[in-house]
Amino acid sequence: MNNYKAFIGTYTQGGLGGGNSKNSNIFSDGIYTVSIDSDTGEISIMSSTKNVDVTNPSFVHVSSSKKYLYSVSEVTSERTGSVASFEIDKERGTLKFINKQITKGTGPCHINSDPSDSVLITANYAGGSVSFFPINDDGSISELSDFKQHKGSSINKNRQEAAHAHSVSIDVSGKYAYVCDLGLDKIFKYEIDYDENKLFLEENSIINVMPGSGPRHFTFHPNNKKVFVINELGGSVLSYDLGKDGSLNLIETVDTLPKNYNGDSWTADIHTSIDGNYVYGSNRGHDSIAIFKFDESKNTLDSIGHHSSMGETPRNFALSPDGKFLFVANQDTNNIATLKINDDGSLSDTGHNLNIPSPVCIKFL
Repeated sequence: MNNYKAFIGTYTQGGLGGGNSKNSNIFSDGIYTVSIDSDTGEISIMSSTKNVDVTNPSFVHVSSSKKYLYSVSEVTSERTGSVASFEIDKERGTLKFINKQITKGTGPCHINSDPSDSVLITANYAGGSVSFFPINDDGSISELSDFKQHKGSSINKNRQEAAHAHSVSIDVSGKYAYVCDLGLDKIFKYEIDYDENKLFLEENSIINVMPGSGPRHFTFHPNNKKVFVINELGGSVLSYDLGKDGSLNLIETVDTLPKNYNGDSWTADIHTSIDGNYVYGSNRGHDSIAIFKFDESKNTLDSIGHHSSMGETPRNFALSPDGKFLFVANQDTNNIATLKINDDGSLSDTGHNLNIPSPVCIKFL
């Protein structure tokens, strides 16, 4: 048996992040380290950052070196948010706080580093902005070196009244950072300048998405020739061909919900399977994982069904490194469910559930 370790980002202040009010009086211990049985998918808690002063570490990211973990502090009041760095004890799974820096933008909700662990970038949802930080050799975060403020709006007056940067994804070369902006219905393709520690944007590097779609999260196919984007407001997945110059060419749009479903739903996360044959997306409201088969010969995504998230309001989810299990963070039922990935890409319930307050994000060590 080979146990895996993973980190769970949560809200330390309940009732945030698009969930419902039932969690308003539930408080977590911050970032949890968990151990996962690679044979059964059973999860157990190892430790947490209960005594570390980082509010709402909702989204976390493990460095390429596996030595450091980076976390947002998703503060959505008038105070600005921040990012924090931790040193990972690989044996015990514990996290040692190193430092934190102000993002300048409110509500940082997503964070990523480049493959060389040289820079750290956050998407600030509430502020509609992007923050850029150099990373030091000891894993600590340097002060903000660049800041990009998005401006504008789109057709959904309740959700798209202003810019809302929702995720940042960096390509395998480390040259481009893609930022999905839900509020503007745009994907920004920034070029990373490592000498100046800045982001550059050419006029033709902004990808327009159908108005009202609300692009949220982004995943690369293992062949590095495809990109899939999930739209929170449109309930759909966009399939793009990825050019050598980082360009995105839209191929098709597929729905994440069953055709006969008429209730409220808003998507959250998207991931490609380890072998690249399947794409999964989470539907909040419908409380399901949408399953797609990727036909590389036809360059199409085909819906092959849905599986219950085994809880309410599935936020982010993660696939185990061996591709055997899918772990869903159900924010409003305070549980992480383990689903088995079958040979045909379908999912089945293992019966394993872990209770954790307001879970949002899962990242493997």
